[in-house]
Amino acid sequence: MSEHQVRDNECIITIAAEHGVSVSDIKDHAGNQTLLQERRLLNCLAVGDRVAVPTQSSGQSLSLETVNRLQLAEDRFLLPLTFRDEQSKPVSGLTVRFSWTDDQGTGHIDEATTDGNGTARFELPLDCENGVMEYERGDDQTRVRQPVSLGRLDPPETPAGMLQRIRRLGMRPLDRTASHTPEDILEAYADELGMDVDTIKDALAGDASL
Repeated sequence: MSEHQVRDNECIITIAAEHGVSVSDIKDHAGNQTLLQERRLLNCLAVGDRVAVPTQSSGQSLSLETVNRLQLAEDRFLLPLTFRDEQSKPVSGLTVRFSWTDDQGTGHIDEATTDGNGTARFELPLDCENGVMEYERGDDQTRVRQPVSLGRLDPPETPAGMLQRIRRLGMRPLDRTASHTPEDILEAYADELGMDVDTIKDALAGDASL
């Protein structure tokens, strides 16, 4: 067991993600019951609180003489988020944290830094629908903490998934793309807008603005 001292803008989700344990592991830990009871009315932790964090369980050795069940790495998708200042100029070099909780209640954090286009990219599991984005802005380093709702997207290699992503760029639907492949859909939109297919692909990846 280890102990975590709560910092500004931290919560149980971010603490669990930092230490690689589940939220329920922290809430159920005997060493946290008094603290959680004291904070039940506020429903949040306070800076300086000390939270007991259980030790992660170690991995299991594999044997060739027994049947072993392995969990494969989950499929993930790339979430590009672009940041601009008041003059609509890209904000580069900004460190952004994205935290979320999975179906088992385990907290996770991915951290990225914006590139020259002001875009930070996060690798998230396909079933991630909600999260919290955090970063510091301004000369006074004001911490911004903003909930993010993602919804769900079909895989990009399917026509429905490609249409979902293109429409999120603000492009209107095209009737003639209803039953085509993803590549056909890209070409149809490129032809309609008088753009290059690669330009649309870059926009979908967060590498360019339309």
